[in-house]
Amino acid sequence: VNLYDYLEEVIDRAEPGSNGVVFTPWLHGNRCPFEDPNAAGMFFNIKLETGKTELIRSVVEGICFHMRWMLERQDKKKEVHIKDSVRFCGGGALGASTCQILADILQRDVEVVDSPQNIGAVGAAALIAVGTGMISSIKDVKKLIPAKTVYKPNPANKEVYDRNFKVYKNLYASNKKNFEILVAVPVMVLITLLLNLLGMDALDELCMTIAWSLTAIAFVILQTKYWAGHKGVTVTDDKLIIDYCCIVPYVHT
Repeated sequence: VNLYDYLEEVIDRAEPGSNGVVFTPWLHGNRCPFEDPNAAGMFFNIKLETGKTELIRSVVEGICFHMRWMLERQDKKKEVHIKDSVRFCGGGALGASTCQILADILQRDVEVVDSPQNIGAVGAAALIAVGTGMISSIKDVKKLIPAKTVYKPNPANKEVYDRNFKVYKNLYASNKKNFEILVAVPVMVLITLLLNLLGMDALDELCMTIAWSLTAIAFVILQTKYWAGHKGVTVTDDKLIIDYCCIVPYVHT
């Protein structure tokens, strides 16, 4: 059984909103719409009756919530106009259920082209064609890559997704300090492994542990001061907008 076919089948069994389970996909920190290398993923609101179908669907919904958050911030930038529809590319766009969830959460039409998993190569080929004169203008490329399928948002799912999206954003605000506290834990684990490899005796290990503990504490303090001094950084800053454009190539302006 194909893993992605199984994913599509499973998420269809769960109700929209995953019975209140919310997943945050910050498994490697985050860059947009907030920049925080300490942010981490989590499943929130798990209960005894929570099943794997809700957990799996919540992962897909969590990724789509993050797309909505980025678009929400991007809409505030006056210089960039985002159309009512977005184009979804990559392997995830092969799943009809995933596309429908994205449309429902964004409350926008989601367009999918033919072979969306290969659209990066198609774009590269189109640029080469324009550069070599095979295609007269970059504006003509759009005619060659039409939308194959358009997914319309289901108004019946708007209320539950608006509710979960509010919780999704609150989870970062409520746990930002917790992420900072826990960031030093992996550092100490690496130090312990290093000491074991070096074969240091108990006294040396104690001295090194104290030294590295103080270093870790200083690191956390410096990071706290750094972020405290950057409260004014928002998604409207040019740097973050560039990051956003790199992360979400399927939004066409």
